[in-house]
Order: sequence, then structure tokens, then C-alpha cells
Amino acid sequence: LIYNSADTDGTLSQAEGDELVRAHFQYDEELQRKGIMIHSDALEGPDCASVLRVRDGILSSTDGPYVETKEHLAGIYIIEAADL
Repeated sequence: LIYNSADTDGTLSQAEGDELVRAHFQYDEELQRKGIMIHSDALEGPDCASVLRVRDGILSSTDGPYVETKEHLAGIYIIEAADL
């Protein structure tokens, strides 16, 4: 799981943002080269979020933004691993 701090969104310079993206692509390539990458993906920010809840068997949906923490889930890596 890749988390991003909600209080630092938008504070990276263009060069810092470019370096972060480059580092993620490099990591993707390394995992693929090792043959353990199953899938990776970036997620939309909290301003595009929807919260789904099931209470008493009834599904409800609330549109974002909805973040109660200082971090939000920004992306995922799914890999094949022999152990932790």
C-alpha cells in the first residue's frame, strides 16, 4: 500500500513530483524484472473518493472528499511473495 500525507498534497515542486513518479516507475520495473509483480496502480485523491457503508444490510454511499486521517491510500502494489 502506498500512502500519501493529506497535509503535503500539492507542496512538492515539479522536479520533486517528477522524481517521485520516476522512482515509482523504476520500482515497478524492478518488481517486473524479478518476476514478482502482479499489479500496481495509483488511486485518485480523496477529493474523488466515495465512502461505501453497509449497516443493517443496507448499502449507503457518500461522495468525497472524505478523509479523517492525516494520510490517505494513494496506490497499491500487488506482488507474489514467498513470505513476509
